[in-house]
Amino acid sequence: MPNLPYLYAADFIKVLQEQHASNTYAKMVEACESGSIFEGLMLADLNIYVTTASNAEESTWGTYCPGMEPSPPSEYITCLGDLYSISWMEDRYVTRNLNSQ
Repeated sequence: MPNLPYLYAADFIKVLQEQHASNTYAKMVEACESGSIFEGLMLADLNIYVTTASNAEESTWGTYCPGMEPSPPSEYITCLGDLYSISWMEDRYVTRNLNSQ
């Protein structure tokens, strides 16, 4: 990955192209909070499925934050997740538990 103070979409796409060309992966899923990084840039032939918690105009919604119910442990002064990722994890947990019964 580029070792700079900022990660630019074009640099990231270039790294993904290099990884694809060297057969580093067969398929990849990329999930991020920066929905705009791939907007109009992701190349279909890289065999990457991109999913994001936000878009170019708004951030994701924090959850499990102090003052919310449920709230994180008192020593945490930050949100423990965002609505997108927490919803996905809770869904996977429920689905896995239902399938194991």
